[in-house]
Amino acid sequence: MEPSDVAGRRDAPPPSGPPVPSPCPRPFAPSGEYPEHRRHPPKIDTSLSYVLGPAIPGAAIGASGGAVSLCGVIPSSIDDLLAMTEGHPLIRSVDPARRGTAWRGDEAAAFLNLNRDRTIWRVVGLGPPAAVADLLTSLRGELPPDVYVNVPCGTPLPLADPVDWVYRVAYEAPPPQAAEDLAGWSTDVEAITELLKRTNPDWSVWPGDDGARRWAGIRAEGDGLLACLADTTSSPEIGQVAAVAVRPEVRGRALGASITAWAMRRLFAEGCDGVGLGVYADNTAAMRLYDRLGFARNETRTSGRLTQVDR
Repeated sequence: MEPSDVAGRRDAPPPSGPPVPSPCPRPFAPSGEYPEHRRHPPKIDTSLSYVLGPAIPGAAIGASGGAVSLCGVIPSSIDDLLAMTEGHPLIRSVDPARRGTAWRGDEAAAFLNLNRDRTIWRVVGLGPPAAVADLLTSLRGELPPDVYVNVPCGTPLPLADPVDWVYRVAYEAPPPQAAEDLAGWSTDVEAITELLKRTNPDWSVWPGDDGARRWAGIRAEGDGLLACLADTTSSPEIGQVAAVAVRPEVRGRALGASITAWAMRRLFAEGCDGVGLGVYADNTAAMRLYDRLGFARNETRTSGRLTQVDR
């Protein structure tokens, strides 16, 4: 999830605790078959880098040709990447219409995440860090200069202003939280903007941004808006939340947990089979909160601009 991947500042993805490399013992599905979709996968082994999810028929975009290119880079498709990665949520969280050209190497895969006008927003790399670096280096003729990338933490590439963050996904409804009954969708742009300004000037998403589908809020009679959250979902498969903000004077009342749980429940009810968010690697309090809400998946990522592709 960056700015939409991170529940935090605008210059990065969603927020959370000290960067711990995420184990990657099995980067690709050995059979190459995409497992049958299950709305809630059984107990997830969080040591695995990838989790099950449904393929999107007709979502394969852009594999130019079919020949093997230099350096072992193979033009691929989104469907192929979904099969290789067992339906990685970083693919499935992207609007199917904005999943662009895809490539694969021996151990890594990459695809373009497009803007609404089909221009390139970023390149997402999946697999072991060294293999992702080799793949993106081999794609130097295909990528624009200074392209924004989202890659595994530890990927040896020259990035400008890199930000480390943790991608987290929940596949089950969370435990009930104390103030969920006070939460609801909100169109009070002025109050939401004021709360965001009071808590952090660098949130990843703001009212009026294209990335925010809608906003949720918690209000108390006579106290106004106490907490807010952005629904940044763009895909019907994996929901996304960001910018979870709580008024400083009412912290400690589980309002952040309550509004997040309320939004998760709504996204599951609308058909999403997972809910993701990003959290900064040093935000240990947020990490503990998301642990309690059932965000079982942990994957440490780095985002930044690729200043040059040759290493």
